[in-house]
Amino acid sequence: MTIQIELSPEGEARLRDRAREAGGKPEVVAALLLEEALSVVPDPDAHLTAEQWAAIEAGIARGDADFAAGRSSSAEDVYARLEKKHGVTCFARHRCFKSQ
Repeated sequence: MTIQIELSPEGEARLRDRAREAGGKPEVVAALLLEEALSVVPDPDAHLTAEQWAAIEAGIARGDADFAAGRSSSAEDVYARLEKKHGVTCFARHRCFKSQ
């Protein structure tokens, strides 16, 4: 199937950066990201507890402090930790679902 989408200049730049990092074409990376996104089935009954939200917020605060101090992690590392600790699967920025 062939589709055409409009990306913001920022989105296009991120896609080109990802493709360059992966050593592939932007069209191929976009197709892989879409396939990955479509493979995740959202759980409409998944809700985080207050404790889970507090832990996430504390982690964000630690991440902000680490970044300010010059320490950082890749998005893939962050997503892997989210999945391990909270059972959350992330396939793209801000697109996370409870793992099945």
